[in-house]
Amino acid sequence: MRTRRGPTIAASVLWLLPCVGLGGTGCALLLRLGRPPAATPVRVAPPVWRTTPAVAPGGRLAAHHFGSPHPARAALAVGRETWVGTPSGVLRFDAALWRDPGHARPRAVIGVGAGLPAAGVNALAAAGDLVEVATDGGLARVDAGGRVQPGVTLPGRRVTALAAGYIGAWPGLYRRGASARVPGSADLRVTALLECGRDLYVGTQDHGLLALRDGALAAVPGLPAVRVGGLAGCGRPAGVHAATTAGLFTVARGVAQPVAAWPRHATTVAVAGGAVVVGTYGEGVRRLGPGAAALLPGAHVALLHREPRGVLAGTDEGLVVLRDGAPPAAVPLDGPPPGPVTAVAVAGGDLWVGTFDRGLALLRDGSFRPAPVHDERITAIAVDARGRPWVGTPRGLARGEGERFAPVADPRGWLGRHVNAVRRHGDELVVAVHPGLVVIDPAHDPPRFRYYGARGHEADVGLVGPTVYGVAVARGALWVGTDDGLTQLAAAGPRDLTDLGDVLPDNWINDVRARRDEVYVLTLRSGFLRLAPWRTDVIATSLMTSPGVLLPLGERVLFGTNTHGLAVADVPPGGAAHIRTFGPGEGLASRLVTALAFDPTRDRLWIGGAAGLDRLDDARRALARGAREVP
Repeated sequence: MRTRRGPTIAASVLWLLPCVGLGGTGCALLLRLGRPPAATPVRVAPPVWRTTPAVAPGGRLAAHHFGSPHPARAALAVGRETWVGTPSGVLRFDAALWRDPGHARPRAVIGVGAGLPAAGVNALAAAGDLVEVATDGGLARVDAGGRVQPGVTLPGRRVTALAAGYIGAWPGLYRRGASARVPGSADLRVTALLECGRDLYVGTQDHGLLALRDGALAAVPGLPAVRVGGLAGCGRPAGVHAATTAGLFTVARGVAQPVAAWPRHATTVAVAGGAVVVGTYGEGVRRLGPGAAALLPGAHVALLHREPRGVLAGTDEGLVVLRDGAPPAAVPLDGPPPGPVTAVAVAGGDLWVGTFDRGLALLRDGSFRPAPVHDERITAIAVDARGRPWVGTPRGLARGEGERFAPVADPRGWLGRHVNAVRRHGDELVVAVHPGLVVIDPAHDPPRFRYYGARGHEADVGLVGPTVYGVAVARGALWVGTDDGLTQLAAAGPRDLTDLGDVLPDNWINDVRARRDEVYVLTLRSGFLRLAPWRTDVIATSLMTSPGVLLPLGERVLFGTNTHGLAVADVPPGGAAHIRTFGPGEGLASRLVTALAFDPTRDRLWIGGAAGLDRLDDARRALARGAREVP
């Protein structure tokens, strides 16, 4: 006999089983003839306590950041080192990068934990004894030893390009020492800057190439209003080279001419050994002119950095050193897949990490391993009682055996649809898919399925809406959060809670979690509820949230926000409530937090977001200290 670790969902909602099982024609007949009881309002325990907590940044957290090093976007020779700007900070390499690329490792990383205002680095430039680091959160200055200096220029702005007298941002071009934009640049999203004689060339995202001379900005004739990805060169006869989506152009005497050797999409450009080297969108690195050759085939190139020892290429897949007389040499770099981390799940000592559109990876023994799934857009992950991962995607559910995944088929076909959430309860899994929920008992082969549908839809059990973002089990009931309100499914029938009841502040529910007898309900943009048998708390806030980012932890409630990073709410009964937020200024890499997971055996919190993954050790104590230490 199989031993249950806890009550099953079937035991919690027995009245539903005849209508949503897969017992054949009898069940189908009941579905046609029988209807679930009409929903009544959820009974909310008095007293109803309402508060609008103060929201303020918390103290600094000592988190460890795991970000993708790809694609590298900038590089600079700093003494005997080469610094490389990536989406997760600055990687510092010694001479081994050029001497033995296949065994080179960063000797240090300068990131948010070291004091950068954001993880993403877009440009690097020398400024006397310091290095200027242009980030997604402003311009920082770092000494040669890697120490971030106090003060940030253009804090909170995305700084994208640097020149001796100017700073490029999204949007605007700024003179150094001035807070106002250069006239005519307010709408410009600057991608590249190059000073050449009296002119400053300004590459933009969608306005082509402009030249600044004597304080006036003007478009460079001959080059269309397209994206300029990179600028290189200066002087005669070669002129300035501009890599654009319309091909490679050369600017001479103030006029741009297309380069016949490369009329296709060029992403960046460099001049190496007198030859023009162009990075492309999917066609690798090409050397043009005499000795033309494909130096690196088939890659989407974001960076070309020239030093006397060779050319460093940054691509979507890696960092590659190109040297005369030697084949391309990849630099081994570890990290999660590029892009936002959208789902995380603890599996013993391992961690499953899902991303927005770059697939799934397993973090084991400090290294990330890719795990192919039928769809690289990961929406949810849960680990069952046997330690197997179940992964949600827009094209359905997949189950893992080891590190191999296969789509899960079910008789109704619901599990081939967009999966919003996957939760484990005891030995069973609950999957949120249109138009409701599928409960899976994976102990059988094939697994057994039960279906709970929304009112007026297939397998109707009375859910208030068909789009489910959160689900939890507490007090003998299934609590289901949808974008139409909350449903409580119990033996007595369905009960609904919507914003018409003057308790739920917003019908759009992004997550539901339970802790003992307490149920927590996170809304899209109006705060959250704590429903306890003895009282009800309505905590109002305008912080925007994403699906699946609610986590009650000890006496605090954690939730991810779209602009303020991780929010930590302290709501003591009868006490002063407050919310502290933690983003790049407080030691976490992401302002947009889209995934949370807690490992209770190690007291470790994992935070996934737009800038990758953060790990917070000794999490309860660290958050308590961070909530007290308000700057």
